[in-house]
Amino acid sequence: MYIHPSFVPLVWFAGFWTAVNIVFWIFKRREPPHTSGSDNADQADHTEQSEQSDQGAAEADPDADTLVELVSPLHLRLSSSRFNDKITCLARVPLFQTGRGKQAWDRFYDMGVYTAFLSMFLCWGVLGYGGYQITSALVGKFRQPLGDMAASGGGETVSLLARRYFDASEGRILKPIIPGVTLPVGHFGEYFLALVVCAAVHEWGHALASAFCGAGVRSVGVFVLGVYPGAFVDLAADLLERLSVWEQLRVVCAGVWHNFILAAVVWAVVCSGLLGRMLGATVCKQAQGVAVVDVSASSPLFGRLPLGSTVYRVDDVWLDESRRRSSSSSGVLNNTAVVTGMGGDTALVRWTWALLASSNRDTLAAGFCASAATNVDDGLCCEMSAQYPLGESPDPEIHCFETFEQSFSLGCYDLRAILESPLGGSGDAGRCLGSSECAHGECVVPSSPFAEGRVARIYYDNQRQQQAGGSTGDSTGAVIYVGVGGWIEGFLQYVVSFSLAFCLLNAAPAWWLDGDHALRLALGDSPAVVHRLVTGATTALLACCIVGSIVLLAI
Repeated sequence: MYIHPSFVPLVWFAGFWTAVNIVFWIFKRREPPHTSGSDNADQADHTEQSEQSDQGAAEADPDADTLVELVSPLHLRLSSSRFNDKITCLARVPLFQTGRGKQAWDRFYDMGVYTAFLSMFLCWGVLGYGGYQITSALVGKFRQPLGDMAASGGGETVSLLARRYFDASEGRILKPIIPGVTLPVGHFGEYFLALVVCAAVHEWGHALASAFCGAGVRSVGVFVLGVYPGAFVDLAADLLERLSVWEQLRVVCAGVWHNFILAAVVWAVVCSGLLGRMLGATVCKQAQGVAVVDVSASSPLFGRLPLGSTVYRVDDVWLDESRRRSSSSSGVLNNTAVVTGMGGDTALVRWTWALLASSNRDTLAAGFCASAATNVDDGLCCEMSAQYPLGESPDPEIHCFETFEQSFSLGCYDLRAILESPLGGSGDAGRCLGSSECAHGECVVPSSPFAEGRVARIYYDNQRQQQAGGSTGDSTGAVIYVGVGGWIEGFLQYVVSFSLAFCLLNAAPAWWLDGDHALRLALGDSPAVVHRLVTGATTALLACCIVGSIVLLAI
């Protein structure tokens, strides 16, 4: 049975949660029924434990156990109290409890409080500006004629959905993370692990600060909600309330503070090249290109783009401007502003923009000289449609070209002969801006009237060869930045990104977030209506940004 690559993530998602629900259903049926007497005994035990909670909240429970539960069909949670004693022992180290050591830790978590409130104000600014961007984009979308929306919305594949998202979200500061749509499927491993690490560090901050202040921890755990992993810590709320307001703020803000430190440390390690030297890896200059770590078997580039090579150019979109300036290419490209407007100057942004562009004219700054005598029209190569975006010719080496002057005079030429060795020389020597510049032919570019597929030239540093191949799928998941090494650097970049997101968004005074508790403590005896107004407005703004981003993606 064949499964289209676009639906593989959905199949894995449905299979995983189906298996989890079946396993829990089987174990639930095997549980012995409880008698009323045992229920009463359990209630008596629970009452006795509740009465002793004040004395043992921070202590280790010798009978502590790990609990795995299915909260809902798409919510799996694991919790345990086995780490309580270790967290408490770490916080009670004499160095942290006496003299200058205690003062240092007090100042450390004081900085966390200041950082959290600074992040709160920054988050208001980010949400406000992000909401303005999303609203402007939505207004622009709904002002688009219905005919154009219908024309652009029919029969598109997942890769085209990703292209629409990339075009619409270019320059926006708030973007949803949806694996398989806005996040390359090939990055799912790095994404999942990075999100778990960031969530664990966040909750570890709360747990350590609570134990340091003497409030203790009841349990810690991790969970998976849909495709989003996370962590949590159950603090002893009754003991927290006995702390001073400032100590409570230290505990509430510790998670945001730990995420900020994690982002700063990882960013410094990556940028300094320290990790590359520790791993014995070759550290390349930033934005030198993108490293090919995998190529899908269904991709036209499979078997043609070597693994481990570094892509430095797609068509006339240079992934590294320093290479363009130092290249020995001659001809019109030296005097032409090579394609711009990608919305960013990183190699990955340029790569993604180039592959998801809807037309070859978006990525080509000049045409190719071709001799009319080499026209090999078989009557089918220019028969293009959404189903056959590369033409219906049975010969994959023949492709339809159109004149660069956009007169739409069509002709069929040998694809490799034109793109790899245009008339007048190899490489960029045979490039042109019009047919008048071609002594014995005309200036042409590959025709790409349908966004479902087009031709692209991929330049890579493995003997500096060129490859011409049709791109009809989403290949962005196959690459990450070149640097200290493929998977590790991708993971660390996600750690920095997610840590900063945790730092900003958790500091927002919205319902169920740390900022809500911090604002309540900061307001003190102020009227409750002030807290409700601020948290309500922030929650509404955050919800509008999330929903607006998803709506933009859908339309």
